Amino acid sequence: MSWASSRGPDGDELGVARGLLVLAAAAASLAGPIDGPCASLRDEGTLELEIERARRLGFGGKACIHPDQVAPVLAAFTPGEEDVAWARSTPAAGETGGVAVRDGEMVDLATLRRARRILALAPGGSR
Repeated sequence: MSWASSRGPDGDELGVARGLLVLAAAAASLAGPIDGPCASLRDEGTLELEIERARRLGFGGKACIHPDQVAPVLAAFTPGEEDVAWARSTPAAGETGGVAVRDGEMVDLATLRRARRILALAPGGSR
């Protein structure tokens, strides 16, 4: 790798900064920030890898620099039917600070907030 292109294929050199950005947004009760664009315009595999990495880290979207990137990014950051069904069935156990168990999964205030975020992002007015 040359000094002219110091960014590695995994993007690890930006990991700390990206993590701090997501953490700062969460601490301020803001939605997940938008991740930077994928510079590989014709490499769908790299785009998919960057999208998955951004989602796992907590980003709420990804900037696009080419029209071909819009559809996969939109699909990845829009909750699917299974996510929406899970969010709708999540009991409001966390509203008073309590904890409940549903299908062996703990449901607390953080889980309730996640369910609300999913419903807010769901297509078709599921808000």
